[in-house]
Amino acid sequence: DCKLHWVWSLPSPDLKRKRFMAVQSLWKDGPTFETIKFFAYTNSIMINSETGLCNISITVKPSPFPRDQFEFVSRIQTNLNSILDTISRDHQFLLDTFSQIAKVDDFIKKLFDIYLQVMERGYVQTTALGIHRCDYMIDYNSVTKQIDIKQVEMNTIASSLGPLCERLTDLHKFVISRYSLCPSDSTLPDNNCIVRMTNGLSVAWKEYNNQRAQVLFVVPFNEKNMFDQRMLEYHLWKYHGIKVLRKTLAEISLEGHLNDSRGLFIGDIEIAVVYYRAAYKPDDFPTEKEWSARLMLEMSRASNCPNLPYLFVGFKKVQQVMANPGVLERYCSDMQVISDIRKTFTGQYILDQTPEGDKAVEMALQTPHKFVMKPQREGGGNNIYGEDVCTTLLKLGTSPSRGGYILMDRINPVPIPGVLWWSGHEGIVEYPVINELGILGVFVRKGDEVLLNTNAGHTVKTKPPANDEGGVGYGASVIDTPLLISTEHYFQQLINNFH
Repeated sequence: DCKLHWVWSLPSPDLKRKRFMAVQSLWKDGPTFETIKFFAYTNSIMINSETGLCNISITVKPSPFPRDQFEFVSRIQTNLNSILDTISRDHQFLLDTFSQIAKVDDFIKKLFDIYLQVMERGYVQTTALGIHRCDYMIDYNSVTKQIDIKQVEMNTIASSLGPLCERLTDLHKFVISRYSLCPSDSTLPDNNCIVRMTNGLSVAWKEYNNQRAQVLFVVPFNEKNMFDQRMLEYHLWKYHGIKVLRKTLAEISLEGHLNDSRGLFIGDIEIAVVYYRAAYKPDDFPTEKEWSARLMLEMSRASNCPNLPYLFVGFKKVQQVMANPGVLERYCSDMQVISDIRKTFTGQYILDQTPEGDKAVEMALQTPHKFVMKPQREGGGNNIYGEDVCTTLLKLGTSPSRGGYILMDRINPVPIPGVLWWSGHEGIVEYPVINELGILGVFVRKGDEVLLNTNAGHTVKTKPPANDEGGVGYGASVIDTPLLISTEHYFQQLINNFH
């Protein structure tokens, strides 16, 4: 079995300051820590930290996950891809949804102003290209003793960690096969993120019809998660012959220009596809130069991944509106698909200055631990939990700014045993963790023709239950893989142990 023959005590909250001694063996007759470490280094399971290159935080064995739930959300991803694309083409929906938020959120207002400027002149981007990731958690109902899978959020920009999780799958497959550590009825699924994500970029690049054009990666200054991106870059060249150019928004503002036909050039290099790994949070726009660069990119003929309509449909407000009765029906005619997607939704509520919004505020103030308060931000570290929900709502009062947030039922995942190697530490720890599964999807459309719509692999982020946020980049969680087991086995081995 997968049981350890030793146990660490729970670590201190400040994991980055605490060093753990390396152990000679993780399991009886299992791999040593050195084996795990050098496999990770050899396969670039790494991050650019403040002190230099080091391992990215990982689990050293896969986490059990119900097979039927994994297969269910994997199957509906292509349907979600289509629905997100259809919503992005509904200008009136975007106008109705974001015009009010733009009045109370300066960041949204600036993005929406760019969108309106481009709409007025006309979009000329060669294709609509989306690389999405829908995140889920297992929700355990302690009354009914049942589990369901619930959607945490939809990501339509900088959907990261897929390539790193693919490499981690290789490490975990090596561990469990080489050392015969896991039950015979379990499965560690293949993960082909790199091939499928680059296929999407390649399809959009080909439609631009210029063999000399390149793909532009928009990246932040001093990027930490460069290995995740470099794997895509090198695969694009090796298997598609496509060159990648990496630039920050500030560099694009200085070096970029549009020609008369709105072709995008960085210096004398023409750009066919713009792939954003930045430009989704206010910190990415410290000056007006960055905003002018974002306008130039959106105004160009290059396929933006994502374009602004795609970016908007990934915001929390759209997720909340999609959960309303009758909304999915506007964008999908297949009632089974609608039913399947709706099963993953949890309760979501508006917080604007309406009777419905006031009711949601009252509900949150009475039982704040049952909810999560979310602003219209991407990138992690923005959500509000517990008593901070009360503090924030009381501070906002009846201010119109309250409408810039949504309220969501809190999901109740099941803690499971985890063995973690935190970034920069020479050793591992074991303690209970919870998981967030991400399903990636790629969608490419030219005009009304769908050129590609596919599931593009998966990610898992794992964290201690005490960590409300789940960002890997700032040390709240680690990357992981799903060891698929039956629901019956999941209950027997996990839930019964913790309840």
